[in-house]
Amino acid sequence: ALIGLAENYRTASPPNIRLCIHCLQSVFALKPPPIIEARTHLQLGNILLAHTNNGDFARQHIEKAVCIKCDELVIILVNSCFRYCPLVITSSSRLCLNYVA
Repeated sequence: ALIGLAENYRTASPPNIRLCIHCLQSVFALKPPPIIEARTHLQLGNILLAHTNNGDFARQHIEKAVCIKCDELVIILVNSCFRYCPLVITSSSRLCLNYVA
C-alpha cells in the first residue's frame, strides 16, 4: 500500500516528491521480502537522483539494491543499474557482474 501511495504522489499533478520519498522510506520499517526491499531501494535511488541534488544518498540506495541477493531480481537490477543509473560507482557495477556470474 505504501508503494502504491508513493506512486500516486509521484504521478500527481503537481507531483509531491517529498511525500513520495517519505512513503518509500517507510516501506523499510515493515521489513519487506528481499525482492520488494531491493526494488524499493532502486526506485528511491532513481527518484532521489532525478529530483534532488544529493547524488551520494541516491547512490547509496542504488548500491543497497544491488547488494541484496535475490535470484529473481538479479537481471532486473543489472539492467536497471546500467540503464537508469549512470552515477553508480564502479564497485557497484562489479557487484552486478559478480551476481550474474
